[in-house]
Order: sequence, then structure tokens, then C-alpha cells
Amino acid sequence: MGETDATPKQRRPGPRRRAREAALATLYRADLLGLDYAMALASLPEAFALNEEQYPPEGRSGRRVRAEALAYAHDLLSGLALEAEAIDAAIAELAQGWSFERLAITDRNLLRLALWELGHGEAPGVVVNEAVEIARAYGGPDSARFVNGVLGAWVKRTRSDAGNGERQEP
Repeated sequence: MGETDATPKQRRPGPRRRAREAALATLYRADLLGLDYAMALASLPEAFALNEEQYPPEGRSGRRVRAEALAYAHDLLSGLALEAEAIDAAIAELAQGWSFERLAITDRNLLRLALWELGHGEAPGVVVNEAVEIARAYGGPDSARFVNGVLGAWVKRTRSDAGNGERQEP
């Protein structure tokens, strides 16, 4: 038998993953340029289009997936804009041993997005796994472990509070 050049087909990320990545890129850019949330939200289509040619393939299905991803990214950023202060306070509390200002831009913004999702009923396992994967792709060498630890602490705290009959917001 001869060797083949075939490699396993790489699974394309779904619209939610694409939305999270676009929202993260938008927040990163906003931090670098000193933009507020309203200006960041206005720049979302530009950030979304930066690597659009790579995802997904053209056609009706591709247009639907792009529209779905852009809509969810918009939801993420507009929701985060409304709750930024509370989410930032939660991150500062959960990231023990780290001052909020010293957190890497990517880690801080990824935590913001994930905590917003967790606070709005998204499945903790999915949100944490996605955040860790995105941290692995875009963060520093320790980002995935750090993001996992902070989000894990939030999930643990939320479950503990839920056992006491409290609903936990970030």
C-alpha cells in the first residue's frame, strides 16, 4: 500500500465560534485604539470581514452562516456593553492574584465574552470549552489554563449559589 496525501478534513467552526472570534477581535481592536463599546460595536462588521474569505464557503449556506454569526457577535457585544461594569468586577474578583489591568488583552476580553454568555443561560460546558479553545488559538502560552481556571471558578460559584436558591449574574 502506498502513502496517501489525504489528510482528515478539518471541521469548520460553526456560526457561534465565528461570532466569538469576531467579537474578540473587535474588543481587542477597541482596547488598542481606545474605543468605547458603542464605537467597537460599530466596527464589528469590519472586524468580521477581515478573514471572511476563509470562512465559510460561498453559496446560500455560507451567507446564512455568516449572517447568523454576525448577528450573534452583535448580541455578544451589545449585551456586554450593557453589563461591562459588573462583568469586569466579576473578572477582577475571580482572577485571584492578578490585577484586572495586568490581564492580557486577549484573556480579559475572552473572559468578558464568556462570562456574558454564562450569565445569559448558555451551557457552561460549551462556553468554557469554546473559550479555552479560542484562548489556545489566540492567547499566550498560559492563556488556556488561565481562562479555564477563571471560568471554572465562576461555574463552581454559580452552582454553589444555585444550591442556595440564588441566581448568579457575572
